[in-house]
Amino acid sequence: MKQVTMESVKQRIADLESAGKVVGGLSLSSEFELACLRELVAVTEQRDAMVAEMSHLWGFCKKAAFDADYEAELGMERGGFTDALNDIRTPAHDAAIAALRAEGVEMFAEHLSGMGIMASETSVKEFARQLRESKSEGAKS
Repeated sequence: MKQVTMESVKQRIADLESAGKVVGGLSLSSEFELACLRELVAVTEQRDAMVAEMSHLWGFCKKAAFDADYEAELGMERGGFTDALNDIRTPAHDAAIAALRAEGVEMFAEHLSGMGIMASETSVKEFARQLRESKSEGAKS
């Protein structure tokens, strides 16, 4: 069996997209495969961004803890360490959390849809879109 790599996944996406243009559309199973592969690429890119972000954060925390210990040995205040912790930003993590929240809201919208409540379904889906884009007050961590 051929090993699956991101390069091979992206090549398969390109092949499916080309086939769809040549034939004038893809079969339902090919459309599903294409959607799954695109989602795989998106999730992998999100994971890679979070790994990089957390690696940077880990290095920062180790350095900040060392600096705080050094300052304590010298009898200095530890305010710099606390201030530095307040400046930590994790955009990839925040985006992942926003996406998870939005997915939960979309699941709720599907539940409402099954109950035949269309107006609420529309507003819930709009709220999910806002969460995903982190523009809603509810999206703040």
